[in-house]
Amino acid sequence: MGSCLAHWSAAGHRGGRWSSWKADKSGTIVGGFDSELLELAEDERLAFRWGFIGPEGREGPSFDTLLTVTLRPDPNGTVLNLVHEQLDELAAAMPHIANAVESGWEAFLYNLARVLASTNGRGSPADEV
Repeated sequence: MGSCLAHWSAAGHRGGRWSSWKADKSGTIVGGFDSELLELAEDERLAFRWGFIGPEGREGPSFDTLLTVTLRPDPNGTVLNLVHEQLDELAAAMPHIANAVESGWEAFLYNLARVLASTNGRGSPADEV
């Protein structure tokens, strides 16, 4: 099993950056993400430059895509809509990664829904609220 290293700087501010690097069992970096917050409309929208990076790290090419998350009030809580687009260059260079984007976000959103359900959306376990 590999490991993942993540770093966020200037969190919550336009221009803030987020990086995540995946390593194999030996600790060798095999790729990752280098992202930048492009837009922040509080309680409404986040837009990121989401750069996919191969094993060369920042010295190699970055395949920049656009990730947009919108939030909309709903009688039952909040509706989150996630759109990841501009994947053409990534698909040409790393098709195996591009093909996994949708299933990766589906797994992330499934896990997010589980956490929110278990905390009743309040950051603490539902049985403690």
